[in-house]
Amino acid sequence: MANNVTLPALDLAVRADLGAEASLGRLRLLADGTMNDEATVPKLSDMHGLGEAKTWALDLIADLDAYGRGELVWSAVPRGAVLWSRPGCGKTAVARALAREAGCAFIATSYAQWQAHREGHLGHVTQAIRNTFAEARQKAPAIVFIDEIDTLGTRGSSKREEDWWRAIINTVLLELDGFERREGVVVIGACNDPNRLDPALVRAGRLDRKIEIPMPDVPALAGIFRTYLGDELAGDNLIDLALVAHGGSGAEVERWIRDARGRARRADRPLAKSDIFAAVRGDRKELPDPVRRRVAFHEAGHAIAIVATGIATPRSLSISDKGGLSLNEPGEGRALTRSHLENYLMMLLAGRAAEVLVFGEASAGAGGSEDSDLGGATRLATRLETAYGLGSSGLLFLSIDPERQFLLPPEVRGAVATTLERVHQAALDLLVRNRVLLEAIAEALFERGYLDAEAILHVVARHPLQPAGRTPIKQQAGSLVSPDPHRADSDVASVVSRP
Repeated sequence: MANNVTLPALDLAVRADLGAEASLGRLRLLADGTMNDEATVPKLSDMHGLGEAKTWALDLIADLDAYGRGELVWSAVPRGAVLWSRPGCGKTAVARALAREAGCAFIATSYAQWQAHREGHLGHVTQAIRNTFAEARQKAPAIVFIDEIDTLGTRGSSKREEDWWRAIINTVLLELDGFERREGVVVIGACNDPNRLDPALVRAGRLDRKIEIPMPDVPALAGIFRTYLGDELAGDNLIDLALVAHGGSGAEVERWIRDARGRARRADRPLAKSDIFAAVRGDRKELPDPVRRRVAFHEAGHAIAIVATGIATPRSLSISDKGGLSLNEPGEGRALTRSHLENYLMMLLAGRAAEVLVFGEASAGAGGSEDSDLGGATRLATRLETAYGLGSSGLLFLSIDPERQFLLPPEVRGAVATTLERVHQAALDLLVRNRVLLEAIAEALFERGYLDAEAILHVVARHPLQPAGRTPIKQQAGSLVSPDPHRADSDVASVVSRP
């Protein structure tokens, strides 16, 4: 038993308030690995909603296995990447699971941990960095996981204590470059904002892959619930739970399950689905039917515009107070012409148009925030006028943040408003021609709460789409330099990737 228990784990298990017998029981659990952090991490194959990160991790495991068998040279193995996401989406869990399944040592660290070394002087911090990588080389094959790596910032950013941060980053770079000569160590950085990283950290040969872990969609959330529930509620469909949880992260799902189990335990009964609903909803009330019906028509409007314009394919629709549309961008290239970009505007505004058509007026649901439908449409229409050279003002480029609308010349603001009004009317015309299809999708969504791509297309097949009789729905062929979601002019990319 002692071989499996570290001193920190021993300190965790043996507590005076528990007594000798209970502490001994905790030690036995540690020996079995059931109290070990690694044991609580699901297998990669059981994880959901990780996007490209899951494929990358599974491929890396295969490469490390081939390297260990002598079938692959180390220079062919990916040795560094940055996983980025909103908090709680599984960056640490992916790294831990990767290390476990690849049979590698897992060495987790962060700048805060380095700074806590001894008295925290610069020499102590840089020594802590060197110690981390020395330990990894000693334990190779190993995964070094640097959490919150964006804390390091960038050199030359004119922030305070520039010499301090330059020394820190240079030390990390020196250790990363040493991997060309020291085999068996993979470095994974984790952060919320990869744009804050020093460019030298992510150049080729260092942490040269930036991989986003998206917020989980409804099917992914259902899968995450199932993973954490294990055999509990085995016969239950969890989509309804996922709908209520939409907008939450994997970490939040774990907390909700823990809270629900505590609720059931205090009531001295088995876990029930109602316990999880209560934990997820908290103080939030279930949407009343009139609001659910309005949301259903709103999302149905988006779906019809997507199918009509062909700018993407609908992946799912759901009734949720945190967004209900999920779609896939087409793989083929598209020229970013005015007509093509106006199709994105139509898709964004079609939800509001559906409300106007069916209920006689729009709600504030299409606006209210910068990441709302109206916020995204306004940004994109503004860039048509100020940055893309596709507006009514001709070949004009204004170096103005499009989100600060009050700084734009009145004539530009007027042109943006005109574009939005015209495209909104085009969306309304499209939905008038497809009122039967709009009703069919909305009613199916209202009844079920969730429609996947197959269900959406099944409804469309029963009520063939009638194209609008006016622009903008004409597609332009051509090559496309895909918008970079990390650049300021990435409104199109943000539209097609929103939850």
